[in-house]
Amino acid sequence: MSENGLIISDLWEWELRYVNGHFILELRDVSADFSFDTEHAYGRFGAALVPSCWGLLLIGGVTGKRLLRHEDEIVVLKSRARLRVDVHPRPLLVGFGAANVGTSPNKRSLGAHGDLISSVLIIGGGSVCFSFGTFWNEGCFLLGKPKGVDEMPWHFQIPDPNAAAMESINEGGHQVGLSSDQSSTATSPQTTYIPRIQIDTAETFQSVLSAGQPVIIEELDLGTCIKRWTLEYLRKSFPLRHSKAQSNKTQVVVHSSPTRHMNFQTKNFSYITKPFGEFLDAIERGEKLYLRALSSNDPAGKPTSFSQDYPSIAADFKLPYALGMVAANAHSSPLRISGPVTMWLHYDVMANVLCQIRGRKRLLLYPPSDVTQLGFVPGASSSSIDVFETDASAHPPLAHTHPHEALLEPGDVLFIPALWLHTAAPTEGVSVAVNIFFRNLEKGYAAGKDVYGNRDLQAYEKGRKDVERIAKAFEGLPVEIRRFYMERLGMELLDKARAPSL
Repeated sequence: MSENGLIISDLWEWELRYVNGHFILELRDVSADFSFDTEHAYGRFGAALVPSCWGLLLIGGVTGKRLLRHEDEIVVLKSRARLRVDVHPRPLLVGFGAANVGTSPNKRSLGAHGDLISSVLIIGGGSVCFSFGTFWNEGCFLLGKPKGVDEMPWHFQIPDPNAAAMESINEGGHQVGLSSDQSSTATSPQTTYIPRIQIDTAETFQSVLSAGQPVIIEELDLGTCIKRWTLEYLRKSFPLRHSKAQSNKTQVVVHSSPTRHMNFQTKNFSYITKPFGEFLDAIERGEKLYLRALSSNDPAGKPTSFSQDYPSIAADFKLPYALGMVAANAHSSPLRISGPVTMWLHYDVMANVLCQIRGRKRLLLYPPSDVTQLGFVPGASSSSIDVFETDASAHPPLAHTHPHEALLEPGDVLFIPALWLHTAAPTEGVSVAVNIFFRNLEKGYAAGKDVYGNRDLQAYEKGRKDVERIAKAFEGLPVEIRRFYMERLGMELLDKARAPSL
């Protein structure tokens, strides 16, 4: 579209080439190649170009010459073949997203026109008219070509919720369907593998913070701990008994669980105190024990500091210069040593980096938006659901989550953004890690002590009290009236929560 609001009818191709160490972008005006075909109006605004097994599809948009006819909305550029959309009401194909998702010919089709050999997923779309108001497409569509049909017509394949073998196509973890209430079959969500990156400057790490997505940072220099921290070395660093004072210093409080999965909500574990060396012997034998280090001086009142609480091995571990922001804003740095147990699903209010020193560990992370699907009761920062063992058939809301998986090797550093829900389990032997929590907000943290770094923000703590006060104000009113006004207040709060800024 030009500066004066006119839709440009030019058509261009571009090609990015790498020549002699340089990237070259070539642009070619191909308008003349399509000038004979004025019927389809290829110059469009708000359209999508989607690669498919049939060629490049031009989908939707608006033209500056006329309204697109029904049969011209979707065109195969190479063959000029047209696709007529046989769904009512006709979707508004402007401002939508489209992607080639493909299907397996061995699976049952989603529609009534035979097995699909490929599909294009269309999500969203809509517009605002100052005379007629706002319209948007509800749900998603699958644009499919039936197997064995080489010519048109094509069809929109609408998922059949009653099909015995509904095929699952997930985009970002959500099952495709016309609307959420049509997707009755629970499916496992699609897992995203957390990317691995390398950084060498503080500026690069700052860009990681700004992106707000988990990443695995590899090939950082974490010190001599990667080679030194064998269980034997750790035993020698913490002798069991030289004197009464020394013995007290080497005592650790650990979680002892009768089952593999520890559940903070039901407290299916107990806290026991062991000499450090005996604890290492026990987890080496496979006992279900877990150490999340506490402050040696004031465990109930102060966050733990690895350098102060474990001075005999502190010099072995270091944060590289690129993570200087973490060190400068550190809240706590617990040592974590785990036997064959799974940490409960939880979130931390502070961002943190998990530095894997010994052993291998698997983590599942979920974005903050998934909190309503994962069994977090109001005011709780942990869930009872074991996402390693539970699937959507047992807990249907899992079908609408967006799991991210990390497999940590010794020397890996996992950045976990604030409020990302996560759980961890060792996959091989004993896991040893140093976990550093740091403040990345200028304000908003809860006042008073926060030993573990997971106290909810001050505004949330106050807001929960306000909710109780508001609910109490409606006491004594008829149920329908109370519900009417409280739901309106709830929608008003949701609107503010979804606004780009307050």
